[in-house]
Amino acid sequence: MTTFIVRIELHNAFGSDYTNLHHAMSSEGFSNTIHGDDGKTYKLPTAQYSATTDSTLNTVYDAAKRASQKTINQSNTSNRFSILASNTNGNMWIGLDTI
Repeated sequence: MTTFIVRIELHNAFGSDYTNLHHAMSSEGFSNTIHGDDGKTYKLPTAQYSATTDSTLNTVYDAAKRASQKTINQSNTSNRFSILASNTNGNMWIGLDTI
């Protein structure tokens, strides 16, 4: 299984747009948390998501794009968004809140 990290920016968005994005990303199988080697779960920064799956990077990207498109269709944004999706062999962080 591979862990993927996805960052989405909704252009000209409001807080409620990111709430809608979170629900859409959850329905596509993404989480806004990450699990540490210490056994704890950490909250990712706003609009950053993780997925651990056997899927390809293209499949993960397509799922994030679908979620973003659902979000902008519900909002007053300029219907623009940016996505960065990557697969990872490991992650390091500091300052993330545990949940």
